[in-house]
Amino acid sequence: MTQAVVAVGSNTGHESNICEAFDALCVLFEPLQISPVYQSQADENAMYYYNLVINFEIQLPVEKLRKELKGIEDCQGRVKGSHLGVWI
Repeated sequence: MTQAVVAVGSNTGHESNICEAFDALCVLFEPLQISPVYQSQADENAMYYYNLVINFEIQLPVEKLRKELKGIEDCQGRVKGSHLGVWI
């Protein structure tokens, strides 16, 4: 088995976005090991970012994992290059 470590973060709707990402990962991979959530701010005028990492074992190729993660992003409405939406 291979260990995957995925960074999860959000600055808008962070509570619901992070919970939805977690729920989607639970459907695909279990068990999940989750770090504490860290709050950071890029500068004094920026919104806060909420970040954590999730660790789990995978038996699929990394490219397939990437597609699964991209699917989670798409379901949550993240637009590539946008500062709005979920970053997975």
